[in-house]
Amino acid sequence: MDEDQGANGTFNITIMKDGQPFDAFNVIPNRGLNEAVVTVRVENSSAIDFEKTHNITFQIVAQEINTVEGRSGIATITLIINDTNDNSPQFVPSNSGTLFVKENAEDGTSVANITATDADSGSFGTISYKLRGGTNEFEVINSTGEILVKNGSLLDREQRKVYYLTLEAIDGGGLRNTIQLEIELNDTNDEKPVFQNKLYTAVLGENEVDKTLVTVLAIDSDEENTPNSEVKYNISGGNEEGHFEIVHLDQIAVKKPVDFEESGGSFNLTVTAFDKGEPSQSSTVQVIITITDKNDNNPVFDRCPSVSISENTTYEYNVTNVRATDNDEPGSTNSDILYRIDSGGENNFHIDANSGMISVLKGATFDWNVKKEYNITILALDKGTPTQYSPAGNCSVIVTITDTNNKPPEFNPKVRMGEVNESAPVGKEFFVFNATDPDESAKLEYSLIRDETTATYVKRNLVNDTYIQGLFAINRTTGQVTVAEKLDRENVTKVILTILVEDVNALETQNAIGKLEVTLLDSNDNDPEFKEVDGAQFIPPSTYLVNISEGALVGTTTRLMKLKAEDRDEEETIKFNISNTDIFQIDSLSGDITLNKPLDREMDENLTFTVLARDSGNPRRTSTATVYVTVLDINDHFPKFQDPAPGISPPVSVNVSEDAKMGHPVYDVNATDEDAGSYGYVMYGLTGGAEDKFAIDPNTGIITVNGTLDREKKPSYTLTIQAYDNHDAEGNSKSSREQIEVKLLDINDNDPYFDKMMYNAEVFEDEAIGDSVKQITAKDDDVGNNQVITYSFNPGTNGTDYFTVDSENGEIFVNSSLKGHLGKYYLELNATDRGNPPRSNTTNVYVDVKDVNDHKPVFVALEGQISVAENATIGTKVTVINATDEDVGSNGDVTFSITPGSNQESSLPFNISRDGIVRTNGTLDRETKASYTIRVEATDGGEPKLNSFKDVTIYVRDVNDKPPVFARNTESIMVLEEERSNNSIATLTATDEDENAIICYFIVGPLPSEEVKRVFNLDKTTGELVLRKKLDRESKDKHTLVISATNICDQTPPDTNFNEASKHLMKLEVNVVDINDNSPRFKKKSFTAGVTKDSEEGFEVLSLKEHVTDLDIGNNSILTFYLDEASVNFSAGLKEELNNTVPFAIDPNTGVVKTSVYFQAETQGYVDFHVYVNDTGGKSDYATVSIYLVSAIEQVKIVVIGNKESFKKNRDSFAEFLSNVTGAIVTVDKLLTHEKIQGAVDSGPRTDVYIHAVDRNTKKVLTSKALIRLLDQNVDKLEKFYTDYLVVEVKEYEAVQPTNSPLLEPLKLGLMITGLILLLLLLIIIAMFFTARRKYQRKLKAATALSYGAPDELNRVDPVPGTNLHTFEGSNPIWLEQNFENEWPEEDEADVDSRSVESNDSNNSLDDNAIKDTEEGFGDERYMTSDLMDDFDHKIPPSQVANSDIYLMAALKEHEDTKHMNNLNKEYGRDDPYINGVIPDGVNHRISMNSDNSYNDLGEFTTFDPVTGTLLLNGMQTTEI
Repeated sequence: MDEDQGANGTFNITIMKDGQPFDAFNVIPNRGLNEAVVTVRVENSSAIDFEKTHNITFQIVAQEINTVEGRSGIATITLIINDTNDNSPQFVPSNSGTLFVKENAEDGTSVANITATDADSGSFGTISYKLRGGTNEFEVINSTGEILVKNGSLLDREQRKVYYLTLEAIDGGGLRNTIQLEIELNDTNDEKPVFQNKLYTAVLGENEVDKTLVTVLAIDSDEENTPNSEVKYNISGGNEEGHFEIVHLDQIAVKKPVDFEESGGSFNLTVTAFDKGEPSQSSTVQVIITITDKNDNNPVFDRCPSVSISENTTYEYNVTNVRATDNDEPGSTNSDILYRIDSGGENNFHIDANSGMISVLKGATFDWNVKKEYNITILALDKGTPTQYSPAGNCSVIVTITDTNNKPPEFNPKVRMGEVNESAPVGKEFFVFNATDPDESAKLEYSLIRDETTATYVKRNLVNDTYIQGLFAINRTTGQVTVAEKLDRENVTKVILTILVEDVNALETQNAIGKLEVTLLDSNDNDPEFKEVDGAQFIPPSTYLVNISEGALVGTTTRLMKLKAEDRDEEETIKFNISNTDIFQIDSLSGDITLNKPLDREMDENLTFTVLARDSGNPRRTSTATVYVTVLDINDHFPKFQDPAPGISPPVSVNVSEDAKMGHPVYDVNATDEDAGSYGYVMYGLTGGAEDKFAIDPNTGIITVNGTLDREKKPSYTLTIQAYDNHDAEGNSKSSREQIEVKLLDINDNDPYFDKMMYNAEVFEDEAIGDSVKQITAKDDDVGNNQVITYSFNPGTNGTDYFTVDSENGEIFVNSSLKGHLGKYYLELNATDRGNPPRSNTTNVYVDVKDVNDHKPVFVALEGQISVAENATIGTKVTVINATDEDVGSNGDVTFSITPGSNQESSLPFNISRDGIVRTNGTLDRETKASYTIRVEATDGGEPKLNSFKDVTIYVRDVNDKPPVFARNTESIMVLEEERSNNSIATLTATDEDENAIICYFIVGPLPSEEVKRVFNLDKTTGELVLRKKLDRESKDKHTLVISATNICDQTPPDTNFNEASKHLMKLEVNVVDINDNSPRFKKKSFTAGVTKDSEEGFEVLSLKEHVTDLDIGNNSILTFYLDEASVNFSAGLKEELNNTVPFAIDPNTGVVKTSVYFQAETQGYVDFHVYVNDTGGKSDYATVSIYLVSAIEQVKIVVIGNKESFKKNRDSFAEFLSNVTGAIVTVDKLLTHEKIQGAVDSGPRTDVYIHAVDRNTKKVLTSKALIRLLDQNVDKLEKFYTDYLVVEVKEYEAVQPTNSPLLEPLKLGLMITGLILLLLLLIIIAMFFTARRKYQRKLKAATALSYGAPDELNRVDPVPGTNLHTFEGSNPIWLEQNFENEWPEEDEADVDSRSVESNDSNNSLDDNAIKDTEEGFGDERYMTSDLMDDFDHKIPPSQVANSDIYLMAALKEHEDTKHMNNLNKEYGRDDPYINGVIPDGVNHRISMNSDNSYNDLGEFTTFDPVTGTLLLNGMQTTEI
C-alpha cells in the first residue's frame, strides 16, 4: 500500500533473494497504484525440490517508480517444502559391468554388493532387492543387495561360463528399477590337456632338414587365453640324439639330418603336453616317425644342338634330338628320364617324352617376319620321388627360322597426299611413294598406270588427257615422283596418279596398287587491279573523283567511300595503304576510307591523296590509285546571345510588379551569328514559360507584358528565348536558346483565412492552468509584412474567462481551473495581417471540458475450487468471473479477457467471453497436464482504460482414458538351453499415465499363441515370465513372444501379431544360448576309398569333415579328428610289407586322410581302421574307414559331362548307385578333367571319374574287366544311371607298354646271358608272328563285316558303352541321335583296334558272327559313314606303326575305293576303269545304292581326294557305302 495519490502512489512489485532478482517465483500484479493484493506463483518448479533444499526464503519488494525518492518496502517469505515419492531407485554407476566369481567358489561366497540409491526421504527412500534368473546358483540379500553363491556345486565354467541375471530395486513407495547383471565364472586349473589323437605318425626323408613333420594338438578345457589353458609341449623321450625339436609351439621339426641306415628306419618319440596353471596339469602321447630313402641326383643334358628350319616347315618334321643322363641307380625310376618343353616352344614344337626328339607340332605356323628365332628350354626329369629336374638353363635349343619369298608388297597407306608448286622445274623430285615387302629377298619396282590418271581442272578446254598423263614420272627403283612437264595451276589444280609396285624376285606375281593425290600450289605472278566502286567516278586504270561534305563525321564508323582491288592469284589477300594526307585514313583489309580529321571548306576546298594496294604473295606485288576530293559547304555556325552586362552570364533575372499593365517592357534580348546572308540573320521567339503572360518582338527581341499578372498564383516566370538563323530553309536552320527569370513584386491584396469555419477541442477537467488546448493558425497568400498575422479573441463569448490565445502563433491555453466546469465553451478567434492597409478574418472555436476516469475494476472473490473433467467437450462452461468499477458511464463498464502471464502457456484450452464466462476451447488431457492457471484481465471503458488482473487455477479431473504402454516395445533376453522349468527368466513392466491404474500382462502372440504359451508362462499381475519346459536350441534357437499390457484384468485379450505402432504391445525375443549337448555324428558308419600305388606321400585319399554333423554351434561345434591306431587292420601280408607302419594319417582339423608312406608297385591289399571325431566338450563318434591299394588295371574310367566341381556333389550317390546295381563295393578314387583330343569338336567340359570295385565277400579288388562284366550283366538297370549322371563313355584300364631299357650284366655272365636273350627273342618273335596273323584275320573279318554286312548288323550296338571291343566308332548308345549329342567319342590314339579281347559275351566274338549275304537287305536305303582312316592319323608316332594294322587297313581301303569308283563309272556310262579318282562328268556327286544295284544321284557332293581314295566332307575323310 502507498497512501500517496496519483503518480506518487504508483509502484513496481518484484521478488528478490539476497539482494538479487529471484526467478523461481513471480508476482501478480507486478505494478500497483496506492494498494495491491499480491499473489506469489511458482515460475520454475525445478527450484522447489525437497532433495535439494527443505525450505526457501525470499523477499517481495515494492518500489515507487515516478518519484525522485524511489521509496520501497520489503516483505520476507519462508517457504517450507514437503517431500513426495518422485524418485525411483537408481543403481550406482560403478555397479555396471561384468561380475566375476571362481568356478570352485563355496556356498555363501560374496560375488558383489550391488547398491541403489533413492533421493526421496523416509519410507520413500528405503530400498529392497530381488533377483530374477539363475536363482538356483545365486541369491541376493533383500536388504543390502549383496549377491551370494547359493549352490557352488552347480558352478562349472566348462559347462556354463556366463550367467545373465536381473536385479530389481524397489523403494517404499513402489517405484522400481532393474539392472542387468552378467556373472562370469573365473577359471581354475582343473582340466588336463587332452591330445586329439592317441598316436601321431610322420614320414621323414633321408637327410631332410628344416622340415615340420607333424603338428600335435592337445586341448585344455580351462578358460581360453589364460595360463590354465595355455598348452606347451616338449619331447620327453626317444630323442636322445637330438634329431628333433618342438617349434612354433606345437610342431615337431627336424633339427639335424637323419641317416636312414643309422636310424633303423623309425623313431618312437614321447611328447608331453602341460599347461601353465598352478599346479600344472600334463599328459603324454606317442609319435612314430618313419624314415624313407631319397632320390638325390638331377638329370644333366649332354646333347642340346641348335638348328635352322625354313619358315614353311610343316607338321611332323623332326627338328633335332636332345639327350640327358642321370647318375641315380641305372634301371630304377630315379634314373628313368622324361623330357618336356619348359618354355619357348610357343605351341609350335613338340618333344617326345621318352626319346627327346623335337618335332613340329600340328597346326604350327612360322613367319620369318614375325619371329626369326625360337629359344626352346628343355627340361629333363626323372621318375623318382621326389622328382628331380635338370638344372635351370641346362638345355636351350636355338631354332633359327629362314626366310622364303611368300608375301606380296604393300602400300601403307594405299592413298597418300602430295604437293608441288606450279613453278617447280621439270625433274623436280617432290614425293617418295614407297612400298614395303616383309620378305628378305624382295626386289620392288615402281611404275605409273597412266591410263588411270585423273585431274581437277580450272580451264578444261585448255588441256587434254595426254597432257595430264605426262605431267609426272616415277623412279622405277626408289618410287621417287618427279615433275615431267611444265605445270600451270590456273589450268589444273590437282592430279591423281595410280602407282603399281611389283616384287620381281617373287616366283609368282606379287604386286600392289596405290593412289597419290598431287595438289598444285600457286605462285604469285599477278598485280592487284583496282575496280569501279559506288559513290565515286572511276577513271581506269586507277583514278577516282569524289565529293564529300564538310560536315562528314570523323572516325572509322562512317565510311566515305570503299576502294576495291582484285588479284587473279589463288588465295591472295590484298591490303591497302594511304599516303599524301593526314585528313583521310583507309582500312587495310576492307578498303573503307574514313575521315581522320574534320573538313572545313572555308580553309581548303579541294584535296588529293594516293592509295597503295599490295597482295600477300612472295614476293609481294603492288598497284597505286589517285583520289581527288571536292569539299561541299554547310551551315555550321549558331546564333550567340550577348551578355547583358560585363561579367554577368545568363540566365538573366528581372523584376516586374504584379499589377504591371499590358505592353509594359520587361527586357531587351540581343544575339548575333557569324555566318553571312540568311545564315547570319537572327530572329527571336519564346519557346516556353510565357504562359501567354509575355511576348517578344521577332526582329528586335524586346520582351513585353502580354496578360494579367498575379503573384499569389505564380510568383515568377522562367522564359526560354530562341534565336535562329536561315529561318526560311526548312531543316537547315541553326538556333540557340537562353532563359530569363521574371520575378513578380507583391502588393497586399489578400485577406488572412482559416482552414475551417469552426474548430472543436476537448480538455479534461484535471488539466492545469497553462496547459495547451489546441493551436489554430490562419494563412495569408501575400508575402513580407503583408503575410505576418496576429491572433486575438473577440470579446462577448462564454469561454474568454477560461481560455487565452498566443497572439503570435494562435495556440489556445487554459487560463483558469476547469475542475467542476464540465461542458462546452464558445470562442471567436480573429486573425489580422500587417499590410497597409491591414486585412483580417474570423473563425469559431468550441472547447468541450470532459470528465476523468480514475477508478480500476475490482474482482469479486470466487467460491471453492474450479475444475473440469478431462473429457469435457469444447464449449463446456467452466466458471463465471465478476468484477465491479466505481466509475460511472462508460468508465464503469467492465469487460474480461485472458492475457498471457509470465509462466503461462502461449496457447490455452480455455477462452472467456466479454461478460466473464469461462469455457473450454480445446482438448484436455490430465496425464499431459493436471491443472491450468489463466490470467484474467478486467478492463473498464474509460480513457485511458484502467484494468486489473486475477490468476484463476482450473484443475483437470482424471478420466481413465490412457492404456498402459511399454517404455520400449522391443526387448531381447538370453536363456541358456536346458534351463530348468519354472525358472524366472524376465520381469516385464509397463506404465500407465492414469492415476491408480491397474496393469495386467498377457501373452497374445505371435499367431497362434498356443505354441509359445506351452513353453512360457506369464504372471498377469507381476509380469514375471517363467519357463514351462526346457528349451532346446537345436530345435529352435529363438522364441518370439508378443506381450500385451492392459487395464482389463478379468478378460484375456485376443491373440494378435506384433505391431510396432501399438505401444501396449511388446515383442520379446528369447534367444536360446547353446550348450554342448549334441555329439558329432558321422553321416554313415563306414567309408571306402581307393588309392593308386603310384600316389605320392601326402596324397589326399578321403575328406571326412563334410560327412560329419554336429548340431551345436560356435565353440561347441569345433571338431577334431584322430586315427585309432589300435584299430588298424591290415590285409594278409600287407602289414609285413609296410614294416608295421600305418600307411595313413589324418589331419586333426580338416579330417582329410592322407598317405604317409610310399607304396611299392607290387604292394596290394587293404587297410581298415577307426576314425574318431571329438568336439570341444569331449563328445565323440567314430566310423570305419577301408582303403584299398588299387593298381591302374583295376580301375575303370567313366567320362561324364560337366566339370569336377559340379560332379563332387553327386560323388557318393554315383558310387552308391553302382554298388547297389553290381553288388560290389564301388568307390570313386579320383576325378580328373577330361582332356580333349586335338582336332575334336569342343563339346564342353567333361570329367574322368576313376572307380574301382571290391568283392563284398572276399574283400578283393576286382579287375577293370570284371567290373565291366558286372556292368554288362546289369545293363537293364543302368539306363537311368547313364541318363541321370550324363555318362558319355565307360572304358576299362588301358595298359601302356613301358620302354624296356637294356640290362647291364656283369661281364663274367655275358655269354650266358646273351645266349638266353637270343633264345628268348626267337620264341617271342615266333609267338608274335602267329598272334599277329590271327589278329589280322580277325580284323579282316571285322572290316568285311563293316563293309558288306547286312543293315541290321551294321546298326547293332552293345547296350553298355565301350564294352563291345569290336563295335565301330560311333556305335556307343550314348552317342545316338536320341541321346546327348551327335559327335564321335574321344578315343586315345590308336586304341580302338589295339584292345585285347577277354569278354565271354558271344556277341563280342567275330569268330561266332556269321557274315551275311552282301545282297540281303539292300532294298532299303541306308547311309553310314565309317572313318577308316583313324589308323593313318598323323598323331601316331612311327614307333607304334609296327604294332598296328595300318598297312592292312590301307589295302582294304584301296580295294573298297577302287570297287566303288568303278561302279560309279558304270553308272555314268563309262566302261573304262576308275582312273585317278575322277568321276566321269567331273562333278562330285552323292549317291545311294538300291536293291536292284541301281544308284540314286543325290546331287553335288564334296571333293574327292584321289590320294587317299576318300571323299572329303567338311575336311573329314569319309567313305560313302
